[in-house]
Amino acid sequence: MRPVPVGLSPVPTIAPPAEAWKHANAYAASREGAEVVLGLGDSMAPLYRDRTLLVIERQPFETLAPGMTVVFMGDRGSHVAHALIRRVRGGWEARGIGNNSRESELVTPANLLGRVTQAIELTWPRAIPTMGWDELRAPTETRPTANLFAATP
Repeated sequence: MRPVPVGLSPVPTIAPPAEAWKHANAYAASREGAEVVLGLGDSMAPLYRDRTLLVIERQPFETLAPGMTVVFMGDRGSHVAHALIRRVRGGWEARGIGNNSRESELVTPANLLGRVTQAIELTWPRAIPTMGWDELRAPTETRPTANLFAATP
């Protein structure tokens, strides 16, 4: 299976939950039509792990490109965040990085909800028998949260 292109998808930053929600909501509020969603599942791992906050913004369908991660309404009525692979007759083929096959449904103008423009992987408390719940899981990337709010292409 060929690798999924993700070159136009934002690399997530790392932050504790309260800080992550605060920053994601502030960023979304500054962008017309943007919203924050919590990604669930590992279909986009290792780029976006389970419980990664995603900021999605509306984008004209004609301007989509391979390597962008988009959120669309899947055939089961749930939101799906997958990377665009290629344009085909009727829409775009999309696939999760961690999936073995492409999504059965095409991304179309009718089901496209938006493009992922920012991502924040949440750090979660980890149980340590001698220390309690106060230690945070080690982040997978150490870029500071401040970098999250730089302009994206």
